[in-house]
Amino acid sequence: MDKANAGYVRAELLTAIESGAVVVIADMTGTTFTDTMAIRALALAHQHAAANGNELRLAISSRLVLRVLSAMGFDGYFSIYPTVADAQAAGTVSSKPKAR
Repeated sequence: MDKANAGYVRAELLTAIESGAVVVIADMTGTTFTDTMAIRALALAHQHAAANGNELRLAISSRLVLRVLSAMGFDGYFSIYPTVADAQAAGTVSSKPKAR
């Protein structure tokens, strides 16, 4: 995920958030790279979700992507899970788990 598709990803997340879903899970388990534009898109979607009473959860398995989020100070900002199944199993109330 990078600047080439960050706008598309943000638009898709906003559509999902505005659909009325209480929890939106971004499946990033296939993502092996991210840049600042992509993280900005995720942060804007997260803010939009919070403002609407929704929750955005990220399923991330790549250590590199997790390292980039951590280096930028976003590892505690997002609700991050190692798999989509873990994000789904968390129910409707997030405890903001730390990624592994």
